[in-house]
Amino acid sequence: RQNSLLLSANLTKKISASITSDFVIQNGLLSTPFHRVYFEGQEGAEIEKLPSSRIKYPVGLRINAHVTDFLILKTFFRQYMDDWGLSGQTAEITTPVKISHSLRLYPFYRFHTQAGLDYFKPYKEHVLGDEFYTSDFDLGNFDSHKMGMGIKFSPLYGLARFKYKKEHVALIKSVNIRYAYYDRSDGLKASVITAGLQFNLERGYKKKKS
Repeated sequence: RQNSLLLSANLTKKISASITSDFVIQNGLLSTPFHRVYFEGQEGAEIEKLPSSRIKYPVGLRINAHVTDFLILKTFFRQYMDDWGLSGQTAEITTPVKISHSLRLYPFYRFHTQAGLDYFKPYKEHVLGDEFYTSDFDLGNFDSHKMGMGIKFSPLYGLARFKYKKEHVALIKSVNIRYAYYDRSDGLKASVITAGLQFNLERGYKKKKS
């Protein structure tokens, strides 16, 4: 079950803000069966065990500002909390820069800090008798940094147009390529490249015979 609240407003002609709040109740199997947990003084592994209910209540704040005609400042902050003891703060900034009518660059940076679950312990630090247990580092304590650059090319009349059925036309409107570098304090590092196309499917018209 999830209840969401969204409040948005234009603070000035160039600044807008929004607040989001969620209240989520989960019930059922919330453990991940393929996560193994090793206990102190024991060679064999057990399957992760977590409570069968969870309540989440994150709150987010977003502020966008048109600094100039070619520069936009997008900021986001989120506070996450739940009844398992997990809490985290996320801050993100994106600055889309308009190079031309068709081309935009958007550098971005995201910082996240997290205090792990009450039930989390690393390899062989759990003891027999614990009611709930996990060694999933995604649920532990860590800080992370994510930064990179994106580029979006969207010509006024699109990139390409082609027929895919007798009376239908597909219009490729834009292409988006993004590179991100991710660095986490527990040793996880990654480079990610993503690419996407935006397109419309339109119905064409037959030409009348003269």
